[in-house]
Amino acid sequence: IDVRPDSRTFHQVVNTIDLPEGVYFMDGLAINADGKRLFVGVREGQVSRGSIIVINIDPADKPRDPSADLEDESENPRYWHRVIKSISTGYLFPGKITPTTPADKLAFVYRNRDFAFGTLKITNNTPHPDTFSALIQDVNTRLRHRDPDFERYSYSIRQPWAIAVMPDLSYAFVCDINLEDIAREFRDPGANVGIVRDPFGLHGEPWLVAATSPIDGGIADDLALSPDGSRLFVNYLAVGEILVMDVQQMIEAVEN
Repeated sequence: IDVRPDSRTFHQVVNTIDLPEGVYFMDGLAINADGKRLFVGVREGQVSRGSIIVINIDPADKPRDPSADLEDESENPRYWHRVIKSISTGYLFPGKITPTTPADKLAFVYRNRDFAFGTLKITNNTPHPDTFSALIQDVNTRLRHRDPDFERYSYSIRQPWAIAVMPDLSYAFVCDINLEDIAREFRDPGANVGIVRDPFGLHGEPWLVAATSPIDGGIADDLALSPDGSRLFVNYLAVGEILVMDVQQMIEAVEN
């Protein structure tokens, strides 16, 4: 969709991108930091397998001939507006995808896996199905030395639903929608935010180091950092409030 106010095709559909046959559900959608790749979390196939589909949207790769057939590799050799990779996540369904400041790294949540989220690192960014590659790794969101199944309030992040990553990749914030605990009579349901140190494992193993106090029945379904990384905005759906948290104070509490 063209969103340029001075364009003749403003607010019009100017192109469509075909996804692989068998895709029947899309959940996450994100453009990486340099604006060259589009990532789409999907479910596909009769047995409902998950994938993250990568599409080349780099303007520099657009064919010069406006009448070029984008599906013809001879006319569109750089695969502009075409799928360049489908990265399998097995039987896990990717949800919200979060880009980071480095264009080669993203984070994402699973819709059907507890106590974990995923990270994706591009290892070969050449826009061709035979060469593009990326590595997916999982991050554990259990607090060490604590068993969330035997706590009245769970401080581990049972159902990660959205992620925000600090610009320097030092920490990630993960909100817990925690719908499962609402159905567990022996434990009070509470939604909270987990703090993950070194989420991409640049300096060792990433791990959940702390979490905010749970809010009863809060259902934290989304969060976002301010552009300067100083404030964290967390949406508690059931409470009907967006809470604003001081990021520096949170990090100081963790590190001290």
